[in-house]
Amino acid sequence: MHVLIEEVADYEDALINYYNPHYKMHDNAKKLYYSSWLPGSKTFNASKGALDISFSVECAKLLTFLSAFALLNELPDIFVGGQTVSNGLFSNVKELITTPFRNHNISHLLLKERDKKGNLFRLDRCLGNKEKGIEPDKAERKYVIDKGSLGDRWTLWSAVSREWIGDSKWFWWLEKPVAGFCTVLQTAASDAIILFALKSSYDKAKSIWGTMESLKKQVRQVANLSQTLDDISFVINCHKCLADWDELAPLQTIIDSRDSSDKLNQLLELLNNASTFDGGGLKHIYSRGNVLLAHSLLREVKEELIPVLQSVAYLDAQLSVVDLFKEYENTDTPFCFAEFVDTDYASIELDDFWLPLTYSDSIITNSLCMGADTPNKIILTGPNGGGKSTVLKACCHAVLLGQSLGIVPAKKAKFSRFTGLKTTLNPQEDLSKGLSTFMAEKKRMQEIQAFIDGASVHDRYLIAADELYRGTIEKESAKSVCQFGKNIAGYKHIGLMIATHLEKPTELEKETGTFANYQMEHAQRRAGDLKRTFKLIPGAAHWWFDDEAMREAFIDSL
Repeated sequence: MHVLIEEVADYEDALINYYNPHYKMHDNAKKLYYSSWLPGSKTFNASKGALDISFSVECAKLLTFLSAFALLNELPDIFVGGQTVSNGLFSNVKELITTPFRNHNISHLLLKERDKKGNLFRLDRCLGNKEKGIEPDKAERKYVIDKGSLGDRWTLWSAVSREWIGDSKWFWWLEKPVAGFCTVLQTAASDAIILFALKSSYDKAKSIWGTMESLKKQVRQVANLSQTLDDISFVINCHKCLADWDELAPLQTIIDSRDSSDKLNQLLELLNNASTFDGGGLKHIYSRGNVLLAHSLLREVKEELIPVLQSVAYLDAQLSVVDLFKEYENTDTPFCFAEFVDTDYASIELDDFWLPLTYSDSIITNSLCMGADTPNKIILTGPNGGGKSTVLKACCHAVLLGQSLGIVPAKKAKFSRFTGLKTTLNPQEDLSKGLSTFMAEKKRMQEIQAFIDGASVHDRYLIAADELYRGTIEKESAKSVCQFGKNIAGYKHIGLMIATHLEKPTELEKETGTFANYQMEHAQRRAGDLKRTFKLIPGAAHWWFDDEAMREAFIDSL
């Protein structure tokens, strides 16, 4: 099962991409489908045969365009312009093919042509012929200059240069330089236009082909994911304890065609069809229509696949829990299964619990009992750095892990099913909102008090508070802590843990009868030397409040 879950992790990104509205592949693939304005486009886009034709037509159009430019050069423009091309041009196919860019040919390909009656050379029409009484045709000349060969252009630009210079005795020598410059310039411009058109066509062809290959890769990964999900479903069916889990039911639904939509069944059929991706072992020979149709269906039925992904995530989480449980099973800091009790008061019973966020070589275990035959509210006193906050965090983590994953970092764990957990472990000042540290503490406690006042006695709640009302003088802070404790002392459905370095809150044990005092143990190794054991023990930390020498020794040991 672990191997199958790892395979899901390898392939799931391909499916998750379909839930990303900004994924570029979706926009790139649109050009491979029939346009929405085309009559019957929805029908065409739902047919793998029509989609095969769509892709073939796109490729054929680009191939035709590239061939026309590469082999015949100017023919597309001649056809569009309605010009007549003589049989002599078509008869010289060999010359055209061997001279892809015919505007570089030094022979007079166009000027040697006759008109459609075969009586007049084009050269005469362009330059004029006084002996024959023919006037120069400027429109014909422009056409030959634009579409003719290198030789055509040289001849005509030479004639144009002579007309510009006329009978000048001083500038006669400019005829050939001007003709050469104009011929080279126009030929270069023509080449640039052709090369730009070729590059644009090549880039478009490359984009279409690349998009198709990327789609194939993505859809193939989804197909691999589908096969892996089938394998997981098979394993689940072989183990009754897994087959009975409601959370895994969607994995059974996806392989049962009776419980799936028609489009989802069609998609699964395409994904399981080898011809969708394999053309008999040839890399580029496959049904592109199948790939395009599968891609379209995935976008339509993706919502139906969400429960399946959630089931896989749930299964993955449970396997992780099992792995974690086994990893610590034979150690001094194991995990155990949580036991839940239904009582009319909040209760917690933890044996050798520990904080899983600490390094394994520095883990300290503790035990705590709240509720049952003991008060379910505690005051944890002692100096800063003794481990009070860590105990509160460890207890909260135990409850959270027990009620979410079912395991607890402890040797034994039994507690109520808490419907709410509130903490005030480290409220921070917020100068942008005008909150000092004390104001942040007070605001958080007001929120917790409002939560308590609105809580139902039929529910169970746990509150963890660390160093309440910091940022003010000790007397006012102690007064506020005691008042908060008295306010909820009678709420047996609420479990409370308060960590403080103040002495006055320890009096709540005698005053209310619903609080118990705890402290963090400190062992004295020798005179003037204290060691922090980080162990939780009953009783208030009176040594911290009354023994100045021990306070100094503790501070020196930090």
